[in-house]
Amino acid sequence: MAGAAYATPLLYTPKEGPAEVIFTCTSHGMTSLDPKTGEVNWEVPGIFTLRCVASPVIVGDLIFATAGVGNGDRQAVAVRPGSKAKKIEPQVAYKLQPGPSNVPTPIVVGGRIFAWGDGGIVTCLNGETGEQVWKERVGGNFFGSPVCINGKLYAMSAKGENVRYRGLRPLQVAGP
Repeated sequence: MAGAAYATPLLYTPKEGPAEVIFTCTSHGMTSLDPKTGEVNWEVPGIFTLRCVASPVIVGDLIFATAGVGNGDRQAVAVRPGSKAKKIEPQVAYKLQPGPSNVPTPIVVGGRIFAWGDGGIVTCLNGETGEQVWKERVGGNFFGSPVCINGKLYAMSAKGENVRYRGLRPLQVAGP
């Protein structure tokens, strides 16, 4: 199961060049494929030792992804994408161990990464640096990914409860 991957791929469109599809998994790390041919554009192997469940997200010029296991071990990495056409290798911008979440896909709002952890802890990160801005327990267990509506984060708990995180106001997230 170490090489298993459950993350939905990400469609990434660089500022220059054609669209790419980004995959994450333990056995290959982060991989960019040409969606027309299936050829590998670039790859960063060995960056995950844990299972990838959440989908990668774009934050500024980086692609951020998490990995983890049910016992609470988590990791995260941000990668500056490469370019096959320009012969630019991808670079790891930063790694976080422990990472902020495992199953729910993080959401990016205003250059910040909001990771809603499986065990009900919401973490806000500076997307460029990975530095923790704040972390707060909201309680419950979560496996669905959060959404942001009018500047507020919402997630559905494993018990079917819709939980709204009320701490966004001081973050200057756009919206009422």
